[in-house]
Amino acid sequence: MELCLHRIFKRTLTFILSVLIFTFLTMYHLGPSLKIFQIMMWYKRQKRGVKVKYVEHEGYRFCYFSRGQPGLQPSILMLHGFSFNKDVWLNAIKLFPKGLHLVCLDMPGHGETTRLLGESYTAATQAQRIHQFVKCIDMDRKPFHLVGTSTGGMVAGLYAILYPSDVCCLSLLCPAGLRYPKASDLVKYLKKQKRSMQSHNFLKHGVYHSSRTNLQHLKGYLAASRPDKAFYINCKCNCMTTKN
Repeated sequence: MELCLHRIFKRTLTFILSVLIFTFLTMYHLGPSLKIFQIMMWYKRQKRGVKVKYVEHEGYRFCYFSRGQPGLQPSILMLHGFSFNKDVWLNAIKLFPKGLHLVCLDMPGHGETTRLLGESYTAATQAQRIHQFVKCIDMDRKPFHLVGTSTGGMVAGLYAILYPSDVCCLSLLCPAGLRYPKASDLVKYLKKQKRSMQSHNFLKHGVYHSSRTNLQHLKGYLAASRPDKAFYINCKCNCMTTKN
């Protein structure tokens, strides 16, 4: 009798777990991209051991996450690209030493950092805002390693020019604003395909590995930024001016 009850309990438990796993996988691959994206970002933050923090300067709020404490090695300040936020660095920092002090900032107007529609978002203005942030968290006490990608790379390069004493090392990853003598193979391919490429196929070019999981993440980023379309258009126009 006890053996029979044990088997029934085991089968019931197995069935419940199977249903839960199936439900999660269905929601992950077919459910709303934004909600799944938010859950995955929360999970990744926990896994990477980062802490989300806020600091204010004259009513302007900066949001960032950090890991580790300042030490012998230079701290790292990481600036993301246009229309994204600090979470884009979560995959990259898993390769960094756990004891290294790093700070990933939501760029001005992005993520949870204050957004002012009437403010200028040229690279110089953003660099000035970031300098305010650096001073607020006392990161300017010792020269740090500044990293920027895309538009963040353009701002990082200008920051190093404006505040050279703050920066001991500069890493620019595909920085915006540079003129290349010839188009890359990717740019040539996109120009060739842009007329016939469907939206789903186009998304595959936004990730290195076009798995279903990575596409869900990218769709989540797009869904999260969609309500702020007007701001991003203004920000992009500011960054593309001749003066900038």
